[in-house]
Amino acid sequence: MNSLFAQTLKGRLFNQEDSLPAIFVNVVQVDSSGKILTGTTTDKNGEFFVTVLKNTEMIKIFLLPEFVEIQIKNISYDSFDTLDLGKIPMIKAPSFLQVQFKGISKRKERRNQKQLIRDYNKKVKAYKNHELVINGQTILLTASYYKTKNTERLILTYILNLNEIQN
Repeated sequence: MNSLFAQTLKGRLFNQEDSLPAIFVNVVQVDSSGKILTGTTTDKNGEFFVTVLKNTEMIKIFLLPEFVEIQIKNISYDSFDTLDLGKIPMIKAPSFLQVQFKGISKRKERRNQKQLIRDYNKKVKAYKNHELVINGQTILLTASYYKTKNTERLILTYILNLNEIQN
């Protein structure tokens, strides 16, 4: 259980490609079982304000399929009433592939699908870690890759570890 109670996280999301605000992005609080506790969306300026609930394990920021998910973890500090995360880049990378091959054999279709997945995975792996400056400190937004159950495709998630922030 986290010790953070009645504290606020805020930030401003922007599209890294064009620096425009990322609007209507989902910002949800999740408990240790993965259940969504509450959520909000960013406003027209890409800003969000979240009053963190007592049993929040993680905050997820996402707008599928357009942007890569960001997970804010280790929300277990007592020294802030409000923590401004500042500007957070939203990285464009599709979360799923949908392609239909017509007029070719099943064998050639499978070969084309495998090549498409290889190309996609190469693109996902090319995304590097990103640095954020929070309270004057540089924090690394780390990338995590994992395979889904039914596919060989990698999923990209960025993780912001709040334990790295010091008073």
